[in-house]
Amino acid sequence: MTTLIAWLGVDERQPASIYIATDSRISWGNSHSWDVGQKIFSALTKPELFAFCGDVIYPQAILPRICSLIDEDNFFAPNSGYDAKLNQLFDYVQRTFSSYPLKGKFTILYISREHDGMAATFHAGKISWDSQVGFEMNVLMLPSESELIVATGTGKLAMDNKSFLWQNSDAQGTSRSVFSAFCDALASGADQFSGGAPQLAGLYRIGASKQFGIIWNEIPYINGVEAAHHQLNDLREWRNNLFERCSPDTLTVIANAQKHPRPLSIRS
Repeated sequence: MTTLIAWLGVDERQPASIYIATDSRISWGNSHSWDVGQKIFSALTKPELFAFCGDVIYPQAILPRICSLIDEDNFFAPNSGYDAKLNQLFDYVQRTFSSYPLKGKFTILYISREHDGMAATFHAGKISWDSQVGFEMNVLMLPSESELIVATGTGKLAMDNKSFLWQNSDAQGTSRSVFSAFCDALASGADQFSGGAPQLAGLYRIGASKQFGIIWNEIPYINGVEAAHHQLNDLREWRNNLFERCSPDTLTVIANAQKHPRPLSIRS
């Protein structure tokens, strides 16, 4: 499976951002894996984000198609609110999955934003299927502080353990505490089905979805794949394992960016 998390970022005024992070490992059985599998997908022009864990083939086949249809304004009915869009997604997944022959367990996480600026509201929901209970759809409750919305996948226990440490440090209640806990869990190797570089995407109060570059073990990655030199010059934001804004060229924190030192209570 994988480690899949989502969290809300809250500033001194109100919710300001929402994020998804996952690893990059795809596994076959207990002995074969591939660490460059894309697990987060986003619309290019809309504030719509998707990620998955569990069975790989169906979500990887359907989510890029959904994102393309969203960018064409041809997926959600006009003027749909989040609950309506989640139901439309649920209907589409059920219809396309009905003829899918390899019905392995999976979860799709769907994150969106309504309105812009200070009127922005963020939303999260998930759709799951397994052979024991069939399909389930849930709107996820959002916290009032910068903290986890959901953690799922085979790496959930490792994430929970690291999250406990970070939430009991002086970094508690911040986005960096959530992402740093995720990175620590991934780096620990505690879950054999989670690996490769982190993938990170999010929504701010304005604009379309953002997919971030990641500095991981002093190497720049995009969607789990080591970035080519020409890809370092695009306009995306880059973050390291402490959620600091970085330069992919120098691999260091950019000028005037806030630094997030690791709390002394948490060993690296």
